[in-house]
Amino acid sequence: MRKGATKDTWWLEFVFQGVRHRVRIGSGISRTVAREIAAVKRGPVLKGEAGIGGKKRKDILFEKAVDEFMKWVEANKKPRTVGFYRSCFHRLRESFKGLMLSQIHPFLVEKHKQKRIAAGHRVAVNRELAAVSAMFNRCLDWGKFEGINPVRKVERLDEPLSRLRFLSDEEEQRLLNQCQELLRSIVLLGIYAGLRIKAEALTLKKASVDLGRRRLTIEAA
Repeated sequence: MRKGATKDTWWLEFVFQGVRHRVRIGSGISRTVAREIAAVKRGPVLKGEAGIGGKKRKDILFEKAVDEFMKWVEANKKPRTVGFYRSCFHRLRESFKGLMLSQIHPFLVEKHKQKRIAAGHRVAVNRELAAVSAMFNRCLDWGKFEGINPVRKVERLDEPLSRLRFLSDEEEQRLLNQCQELLRSIVLLGIYAGLRIKAEALTLKKASVDLGRRRLTIEAA
């Protein structure tokens, strides 16, 4: 808010969706009154009711975006990749559940990163950032969300030169051929459900397995 060139005329200036706007508040009024009027005028702008910025941008709830993205992953990727994404989004839901994609800004993504680091999960951080970034990109491509991908502004962690390597299909089969039950089922959980063997697969309980809905409930941290 600032006073215009005309004496005692006050204007509200702001940037909305990258466009600068200037709204006349009034003239012959004090700074205090001008501030009160400006506060009233800001309300409709923030709610998208002032006719500023054109049509309302498309948005989607985080959980709905994850569901749509996972349908695409399941239809287009190998089971191992599906398990990888499921594991990532299990953790990401803890930070972004209940939020619209437009409400997830770089600071919130950074907070998720710092929380995971503090919990001792540095190795998983970049994987989770890659997963949520891929989801944002898909929603943008599909026209379900109009905005920016907040992960682009969050720095990834440095990784050692010896990067994590996934088993090839041939290596996977050779490993399974050498495993007897119960070990084979545990290894399959790690490969196809994306579970960490010690922290997640071995802590599963009977009540955590819903065969009818093909769902596992992971309780380990």
